[in-house]
Amino acid sequence: MKQTTTISAAAKIWMRTSLIFSVGLYFGVAFNDDSFGLNTFILLASFIASIAGSIPVLIAFFIILPFIQQFKISWQKKLWWLISFIFLITLCYGLMGAA
Repeated sequence: MKQTTTISAAAKIWMRTSLIFSVGLYFGVAFNDDSFGLNTFILLASFIASIAGSIPVLIAFFIILPFIQQFKISWQKKLWWLISFIFLITLCYGLMGAA
């Protein structure tokens, strides 16, 4: 089985999160509007905006993931640390959005 590097793991998590956000926004707009051309533009624009807006998250992943990987703990606890880190990032973005 191929070993995933921390850089590729960070990039995969970051890109998939941006894609999921964009698709969610697309479906949210698609069910509230009838103009398909505008919806397609919104999907593309939201994907670009989510990538640009989440660059600090990518940088944080590049910094934090190597530390999590070096911990001498089980993979379950490493996964817990990763999920906790993602929750903290989500909380920060949520608070900024609420402000």
